[in-house]
Amino acid sequence: MEKRLIKKDALGGIIRKIGEDGPVFAPVKVEDNVLFKLLEKGEEPLTAFSNSKNAPKNFFFPRTEVMMRYTRTPKGTEFASLEADSGQAVLFGVRPCDARSFALLDMLFDQEKYKDPFWIDKRNKTTIVALACSRPPYTTCFCTSVGGHPVSSEGADVLLTDLGDQFLAEFVTEKGAKLLKYFGDVQADEGAAKKKEEIAAQAEQAISSKIPAKEIKPILDVNFEHP
Repeated sequence: MEKRLIKKDALGGIIRKIGEDGPVFAPVKVEDNVLFKLLEKGEEPLTAFSNSKNAPKNFFFPRTEVMMRYTRTPKGTEFASLEADSGQAVLFGVRPCDARSFALLDMLFDQEKYKDPFWIDKRNKTTIVALACSRPPYTTCFCTSVGGHPVSSEGADVLLTDLGDQFLAEFVTEKGAKLLKYFGDVQADEGAAKKKEEIAAQAEQAISSKIPAKEIKPILDVNFEHP
C-alpha cells in the first residue's frame, strides 16, 4: 500500500486540483451548516469539521433518480428500464463510520442473489477519500461498539489521518492509488506510521459510549410481539 505525507495546509488545494479534473463531492460551509455537495469553483472543502447536516450516503441514494421510463400506447403501457450510467467522481471527507457503512451496504445491494445496478455503478465509479477521526467529535460516537474504529480504512479507497502539522495519506485500493499523482512524492516513514498508531489508540480510548450490540437481537426476538 502506497503512503504519502502532505503538509496540512496543502490538502485543500489538492482537493480543489482533483476537482478541476472531475467532480468532487466534499463537505462545504453553507451559511451555518456543513453540507456534502458538489465542490464548485471558489469553494473551500472543509478538512476539519465535527459533522455534516446531510449524510455522504445521499450521494449514493439521491432523492430522485430515473431508473425506468414508461409510455402509454393504445395497446397498453410499455416499460423501458434504463441502464445505470453514473460518471466518475470523488467523495471526499467521509468519516470512517460512513465509509464502513458503504462496505456493509455492498453486502445488501451487491450480493449473489440480488444486485442493484445503480448502487454497483456508483460504487465502482466513486473514489472514497475518508478522514480519520483523530479526535472523535462527540461523546455519543459508538463505532467501536459495532465493529468499527475511528481510524479504520474499511470501505475507503484513501484514508487521511491528521498527524498534527501533516496528513498521512494511505492509498488503500487500486482505485484510490489513481489519486497518487495529486499527493506529491514524500513517502511516509516509520515515524508517521508509529504516530498514526498512537493517534488510533487515543481515538479509541476517547469513545466512551458502549452499546451492547450483541444483546440487541435476543431482546428483539423475545419482544417481537410485544405491544
